Amino acid sequence: MTVADGLAGVRVLGTFAAYLTVLLGIGLRSSKLMDSVYVIGGRRVGPVVTGVSERASEMSGWLTPGVPGNAFGAGVMAFYLKFRR
Repeated sequence: MTVADGLAGVRVLGTFAAYLTVLLGIGLRSSKLMDSVYVIGGRRVGPVVTGVSERASEMSGWLTPGVPGNAFGAGVMAFYLKFRR
C-alpha cells in the first residue's frame, strides 16, 4: 500500500462526509420550513393507503439491488423468467 492509496481513501471518506453533511443540512432546513400537515396528510390517510405505501417501500428495498443482480448473473434469461408467467 502506497501513500497515494491512503490518500485516496481519505478523499473518499471526506467526500462522503461532506455529502452527508449537505444532505442533513437540507433536511433540517426543509423540516423547519415545511408544514407537518403536508407530510402526514392531516392524519386522514386510511389504512389501505398506508398499507400499500408500506408494501411498496419494503419491496423497493430488495427489488432495487435484486433484479439487476439477477439480470447480471443470468443474462438475458432473467428477463424471460420474469415475464413468462
